[in-house]
Amino acid sequence: MPEIFLCQQCGSNSFEEVNTKQIECAHCGTKYKKTSDDPAVIINKGANIVIGKTANVEIRGDVEIQEGANLDIQGQVVINDEDDPGEK
Repeated sequence: MPEIFLCQQCGSNSFEEVNTKQIECAHCGTKYKKTSDDPAVIINKGANIVIGKTANVEIRGDVEIQEGANLDIQGQVVINDEDDPGEK
């Protein structure tokens, strides 16, 4: 069952999806960023991933690596929090 969310501006609980990352109050138009507890990247069991020596990978959000996945990181991997201060 979806969580009930109330608009902080007008108290309405009616929202429309603006895009995959935002919702908008149907009453007053206030926009909110959607959040999720789901990881941004999931590496499944049986995956074989090699990140080469010259790689420079940035992941925004959490990463889940399932048991049985083969991950060989030779280059640079940076995992940033989803709420990046430069993101609007």
